[in-house]
Amino acid sequence: SAASTSSENTKLDAGECGEALAASLWRQGVSQQQFSQAVSELRLQRDESGLVGRLQFATGEREIRGATCEEVSGALALVVAMAIEGAKAKAESARAEAPGAGASGVEAATKEPATRVAAKPSNAAGLERGALRTDKASEHQKVALLFAGASLEASRGDLPGSDPGLGLHALLAIDEDMSFRIGVKRQSATSDGQPGARFESYELDAELCPIAIGGGLRFHACGRVEGGLVRAHGLAAMETQEVTRPWLAFGALARARLMLAERVFAELGLGAVVPVQRDQYYFEPALAVHQVDPVVARASLCLGVQIW
Repeated sequence: SAASTSSENTKLDAGECGEALAASLWRQGVSQQQFSQAVSELRLQRDESGLVGRLQFATGEREIRGATCEEVSGALALVVAMAIEGAKAKAESARAEAPGAGASGVEAATKEPATRVAAKPSNAAGLERGALRTDKASEHQKVALLFAGASLEASRGDLPGSDPGLGLHALLAIDEDMSFRIGVKRQSATSDGQPGARFESYELDAELCPIAIGGGLRFHACGRVEGGLVRAHGLAAMETQEVTRPWLAFGALARARLMLAERVFAELGLGAVVPVQRDQYYFEPALAVHQVDPVVARASLCLGVQIW
């Protein structure tokens, strides 16, 4: 619902820009607690030129203008992130100049009390109930974002000298730290030697990433489970036979994720999985072709876009 209007401007309801601002703060690595300490007041308004966002800091006010909520919210989040970094640098400089001073004194000088984001001006209504706020009730606010993407997948140990494969995945970012992803992948390889064999794998994987660190470039620690089928058939042999075996493995990966634009990200993943069973492939009576390694290395390069 829209807030009440006046002859000069209209105060924005949280339903219009609150979600975009919260998402932009999350992308900049700014928590609700950090926001409340840095910003004493936030006003979002619309006038004849478009959207206007005003941030009140201890050192003064900053004004951002734009055409859309995403544009203004992204700029506001960047200004807040830069202000927080500046405050940290100033605090470190103060500690260096006065090594005998207590840490609590420096922190007290750089922190502002938490207040509500918007105050009611005389000519416009305040943000409606449910608006983004910086008090304690909103410190644990969740921001869920859904991404979809494609990836180039590489592995060593499951297939003999496998070629890079292609994958598709969906990523749900539950909040600043936790994310969940599912994906599908196809990969193929041909064994060396004569006679040889052709392998094809089809996998479904799921990952839970409960830990993340960093700002613009964030590093995620993920647990992984994958399952699927591996199909192999002989090449250049008198009597070839095709076999299909199940695949199940568990492991862990580290992922580095970087937002390239407002809704686009790139990600590099490295890790390893341990297969539940190590199948051996051979031609009778005892000509070995390939055996799965006890530990399989995984690597991926992903490109994704926010769809919700």
